[in-house]
Order: sequence, then structure tokens, then C-alpha cells
Amino acid sequence: MNLTIFTAGFYLFAMLAGWLILERRRYAGQDRRYDPVTIWRQIGTYIAIGFCLRCAAEAYNLWAWDPRSPENTAAAQTVKRFLDPIAFGIGGYGVALYFLSGRSMTIQLRKKPMEVIVRPTIPMLKKPLIIVVLSFGASIAVTALR
Repeated sequence: MNLTIFTAGFYLFAMLAGWLILERRRYAGQDRRYDPVTIWRQIGTYIAIGFCLRCAAEAYNLWAWDPRSPENTAAAQTVKRFLDPIAFGIGGYGVALYFLSGRSMTIQLRKKPMEVIVRPTIPMLKKPLIIVVLSFGASIAVTALR
């Protein structure tokens, strides 16, 4: 189960980080540095990159685990040990930015009542669901064939 979660998590958070970076570049001419949407994208980007690195390190560790090759397992755990603090730092920066911008963001969001409609965007979850199913299949296969 962990293999599925961390493999899918890596791909999903990498996709989210990439999308947020592309959105930030796409609207770089319109958005100012301290606009709420820019801060929102920064928060999401840092948290997604942190989770992506954390999931990548753990997925690599789980995929590389082999009781017949302790050297490879140890190398994967070393990579994980080096990536975890970096992932924590980047994700922690996103959380700190969320915390620091919370008061101003709340005031800004309450200025103009605007309803956020989620239901029409639910079909966007099709690709992430496919990634989770493929990761689950790969996890079952690698576990069964070890």
C-alpha cells in the first residue's frame, strides 16, 4: 500500500507543481508579486514540491528495497535521508507563507463575495485517478514478483 501511495503521490504532486509553475509564468505579466492569486500559487507550489520530493524519496526507497542486495537498499535509504530535510524545508516554507499571509488573505477574500463552484471541475480528477490505479497495479506486480 505504501508503494502505491508514495509512487502516485510523487507523480501527482509533480504534476501539481508543474501546473502551478506554468500558471505563474503564464500570468507573470498580469499578476503582481503580492496579489492573492500569486501568493496562493506560491503556497501551492512550495507545498507540492515538498510533498513531491518526500514522496519521491520514499517511493525510491520502497522500489529499491531488496533483501538480496543490502547495498542498494542502503543507498536508497541514504538518498531518502538527504532528501527528507530538503522536502521538509520547502514544504515548511509553503506552510509558513500560508500562515503569514492568512490574515491578509482572509480580509481580501471577504471583500467581494464570490462562490467557488467545484462540481463542474470533478472530471479533472480522471487523470490523477488513472495514475493512482496504475501505481496500484505496479505495486501489486512488484510485490508479487519479488
